[in-house]
Amino acid sequence: MFGVALGLRLLHLWEFSRNSPFFELPFSDSFMYMAVAEKIAEGDWLGDGQAFLQAPGYRYFAGLLLWVHAKLGLAVGALTFVRLVQSVCGALSCVLLAVLAGQLADRRVGLVAGLMAAAYGPLIFFDLEWLPTSLLVLILMVGFRWIYRLQSIETGREPGIPWPRWMALGLVLGCGSLVRMNLLPFALVLCPWAWWTQRWRGSWRAPLATGLAFALGLALPLGLCSYRNYKGSGHGGLVYGGGLNFYLGNNPNWKKTSEARPGPEWRRIFVMPGVSPEVDPGRWSSDYFRRSVSWVLADPSAFGGALLAKARRLASGHERRRNFDLYRFRRYSRVIQMLVWHPTHGLAFPFALLGPLSLLGLLFRWRDHWRRDLPLLLFIGAYGLPFLLFFITARYRLPLAVVLLFFAAVALVELGRRLPRSLLWLLPVIALGVLASHDRQPDDPHYEAELHAILGNAAFDAGRHVEARRELSEALRLWNGYPDALGRLALIAEREGKLPEALHLYGLAIAGDHWSWEFFFNRGRLHERSGRYSEALSDYSEALRLRPDVAFMLIHVGRAYLALNRNARAIEMFRRALERKPGDSVATQLLEQAERR
Repeated sequence: MFGVALGLRLLHLWEFSRNSPFFELPFSDSFMYMAVAEKIAEGDWLGDGQAFLQAPGYRYFAGLLLWVHAKLGLAVGALTFVRLVQSVCGALSCVLLAVLAGQLADRRVGLVAGLMAAAYGPLIFFDLEWLPTSLLVLILMVGFRWIYRLQSIETGREPGIPWPRWMALGLVLGCGSLVRMNLLPFALVLCPWAWWTQRWRGSWRAPLATGLAFALGLALPLGLCSYRNYKGSGHGGLVYGGGLNFYLGNNPNWKKTSEARPGPEWRRIFVMPGVSPEVDPGRWSSDYFRRSVSWVLADPSAFGGALLAKARRLASGHERRRNFDLYRFRRYSRVIQMLVWHPTHGLAFPFALLGPLSLLGLLFRWRDHWRRDLPLLLFIGAYGLPFLLFFITARYRLPLAVVLLFFAAVALVELGRRLPRSLLWLLPVIALGVLASHDRQPDDPHYEAELHAILGNAAFDAGRHVEARRELSEALRLWNGYPDALGRLALIAEREGKLPEALHLYGLAIAGDHWSWEFFFNRGRLHERSGRYSEALSDYSEALRLRPDVAFMLIHVGRAYLALNRNARAIEMFRRALERKPGDSVATQLLEQAERR
C-alpha cells in the first residue's frame, strides 16, 4: 500500500519536474508560506511580531524541513526536498486510512480504501504542493487512529480513566487546527462525544476528567499561538484572516469575490477596512465580519440562496480553482491526466463518483454501525458544513474527500458481494455522478495571463530581463491592460534607466488598478529621484492611504515633506513612523534633521 501510494506520487513529481516551469516556483499562497518558512529555517522562529493572518502550523513544518535540508547539505534542492517529504506524508496517510477502514469494517474494505486514496488524483496533486493539505490529512488520519483506540462503546472497556490519551488526542487536533482552522469545529464537537464514551462508568468524575484532559491538550497549542500573537502585536487572537474569508463568501457579489486571486480585485477587497492588518488586525478582520453580517440581515433571501449554491458546489464533482487550477496544471503530469478528468469529458472524475458511492456506503452501514462511525460523521458535519459560511475550493475539500473514501470503499465491497443484483445500484450512482459533473466553474480567461506574469516576475527577480519582458508581454496579450504586468514592466524599464517609459507604464497600471499601493509608491520614488517632490508627495500620500501607518511609507512621505520645506508635517510623519517601528535608525536620523531646521 505504501509503495503504491509513494510510487504514484514520485512518478507525478518526476513528470512535474520535467514538464512544469512552476516546479521550483512557489506562487500565491505557497509563495507566502515558503517565504516565511525560509525565515524560520534561518532561526527567526517568532517572525516579525505581526499577528497571524493564516494558520501558522504549515509554515513551521516547512521551515523545519528547510532547516533539516540545510543541516544535512543534501544535493536535492530545498523546495524539492519539501515535496519529497510531503509525498511520504501522503503515502503514510493512505496506509493509515487503510488501517482505519480495516478496523472499522474488514480487510477488504481497508485494502480498497487505501488503494483509492493512493490513486486519488487531487490528493496526489496537492500532496506535492507547498500547501498545508498533505500535513493536515496526515494529522487527521493520526487523530482518527487515536480516536478509535480510545473509543469504548462496543469493546475494550478499560477500568481506569485514560486521561493522558485524551490529552494527547486534544494535542493532535490542536496542532491540526493550527495547520488549518477548519479543523477546530471538529475538535470542539468531540468534547460531548468524549463525555458520551465514558457514560458507562456510572460516575460524573470520569466524563469530567476525560473532557478536561481533552480540552487541556487542545488548548496548549492554541494558547501558545495566541500568546505569540499577543507578545508580538498586542492582539491575542489565533488567526485574523477569518473575517476576510467570511466576507469573500458572504456579500452581494460573493460569486466573484470567492474566486478572487492576487490582483486588482483582491487588492480592492484587502484595503476596504481602511486599516492595515499589521497595525490593527482585530479591527481589520472585524470590519469584514460587520460588512457580511449587514448584508445577511439586509437580504436574508440572497444569503439563503448563497448557502444553497455553495452546498451544490460542495457536492459538485468539479475541482474548483482559486489560486491553483488543477485542470490547467494536469497538463504537466500524465499521472494527474489519468486520475483527474475534466468535466467537459462528461464525468468530473473522481469526486463526481466518490460522492454518490460514499452516500451508498453510508446507507449500507447506518443501521448496524452508526455508533461506530459517529466520529467520522461528526467530522463530515463539523468540517463540511462551515464551508457553506465561507467558500468552496478543491484543496479545502480534500480532507472531507479522504473520509468519504472509507464509505465509498464500503459501497464497492458490498456491491461486489451482492453481484449480479448489485448492478442495479450502479445506475443511480452513475446518474448522480453525471449530474454532479454539470455544476461546473466557468473558465477564467485571465488565469493563463496570471501564470505568464508569475513566470515573468520570477525571471525579473533572477535578473533575466529579456525573458521577463517576453512573459509579461504574453500576459498583456492575453489580458489587455493587465495592471500587474504593466507594473512589472515599469520596474524593468526603471532598472534599465528608462524613466519616462517607467512613468508611463506606472500611469497605465494605476489607471487599471488604483487599489495598489505599490504602483503609487514606485511612481512616487521616480518622481522623488527626478526632484518632482510635489508629485512624489501626492503618490506617497495615496500609497499611505491604501496602506495606513506602515513605517517605511511614513518615512517616504516625511522625506517628501522635508524636501518641500514643510518641516512640521515631516516631523509628524517621522514620529508616527517611530511609533510604528521604535528605534528605526532612518526615521530617527531624519527626525533629528527636521528638528534642527
